[in-house]
Amino acid sequence: MCGAELKPLPEGMQRVARALQDTLIDRELLRFDEIWAPTGHPHGVFKLQPADLVHLTGAPVVDVTAGETA
Repeated sequence: MCGAELKPLPEGMQRVARALQDTLIDRELLRFDEIWAPTGHPHGVFKLQPADLVHLTGAPVVDVTAGETA
């Protein structure tokens, strides 16, 4: 492979992959232009658009907060 070294995925990516079965995306996230997601490190986040999160996870978009009262 041209001398390239293969490195394992960052820990945060592995957590996302393991969490996909239980993942729901709150429809309220879609109202934002950008959102920030954790990388698996306490000081690491990355910016993406809500549609990107839906595409990357394949998780259903649902009304998680619908009917919630304070």
